[in-house]
Amino acid sequence: MTYGEIKNAFGISKSTLSNWFSKISLSQKARQNILEKSSKNYYKLTEFNKRRTLAIEAENEKIRSGYEKRIRKLSERDLMLIGGALYWGS
Repeated sequence: MTYGEIKNAFGISKSTLSNWFSKISLSQKARQNILEKSSKNYYKLTEFNKRRTLAIEAENEKIRSGYEKRIRKLSERDLMLIGGALYWGS
């Protein structure tokens, strides 16, 4: 089992497990098994992050376009006032 699996099964922190198992040497088969599990989890996490990024980008675009319609085009004077307020507020 991986540290994560043991942690979830028994509610023990990974740092405690690491301390307990620091002097145990694993067989080649056990190492390979853990490596395969971690590789699968890495790919699952990568795919999750891709989907999450796309969802966040779509949400941000929806919000941006909604406010773009409400604000309309800013004049140079508007931009100067906003820039001044940001400068003095920082």
